[in-house]
Amino acid sequence: MVEHSLTSDRLAAAICSQTFVQTCEFWEELPSTNDRAAALADAEPAALPLLIWAERQTAGRGRGSHQWWSAGGALTVSFLLEGRDCLSRFPPTADEHDVAALGRRDQQAARDRCDSDRPEARAARRSGLVALAAALAVIDAVRPLVDVEVGLHWPNDVFAAGRKISGVLIEVMPNGRHVIGVGINANNPSSAAPSGLRNRLISLAELRSEPVDRLALAVALGEGLRRWLTQLQENAHAVAAAADAACLQRGWTLTLRDGRDEFTGRCEGIDRWGRLCLSVPPAGVRCFASGTLIHGAD
Repeated sequence: MVEHSLTSDRLAAAICSQTFVQTCEFWEELPSTNDRAAALADAEPAALPLLIWAERQTAGRGRGSHQWWSAGGALTVSFLLEGRDCLSRFPPTADEHDVAALGRRDQQAARDRCDSDRPEARAARRSGLVALAAALAVIDAVRPLVDVEVGLHWPNDVFAAGRKISGVLIEVMPNGRHVIGVGINANNPSSAAPSGLRNRLISLAELRSEPVDRLALAVALGEGLRRWLTQLQENAHAVAAAADAACLQRGWTLTLRDGRDEFTGRCEGIDRWGRLCLSVPPAGVRCFASGTLIHGAD
């Protein structure tokens, strides 16, 4: 297929009529779509949710200090949403009756010290759940287009055929608004990536042997994001369960850095609160709402 040239009017006509997005911005080039969304978050932008689309990013960002490489043909967008659209609803901790009904992994997880009711712990869980919801939206948009395994690498990456095809970056603004950045390797060839990344990435066009319609992909992404964020507000445990089912890291040995501490253990999947669970000898199952994977991440 030949992708039609994209304009601001064409983007708005498709996205705003078929998804929950109310306003669109189209840019030929930006340093970062997330930075643009963050700049608008403190202002009074047009109706939210707002989608920012950049044909090229010159300073895309990942989690922490990581950079996000992209090239022409990628889908690089950010959604700016009100905080109320990203709420998660479930009890922050499990009571004794709830724990008794859980499986062994989740029983230990529910009693884990990481499952405290401190505000910062709840904030980490909720931000992590938004990332999982966004990753599930990516999976739903990508799976119908390819005939390979597509799944989740906690906390925010999507892999296809064993290689990274998408990443998600969640940023919460001081006023509570959320920025959800999504990059999908759509029509950008992995051969154009820096040498250290080429064997770790793949694009939809490479998997299909033909380009994809990025506008249709963005529509599917927007609709999926609406659906999963709605599910997050209705039953966040269901979002976590879907992420657990999509997790490709189960059974892997992972090393996670949590603050100054590092933990190495067998991945037991994702628990009912969206946390990564590792079986760490001799302590047993430990669950993490946030952290950086430093081994087994790719």
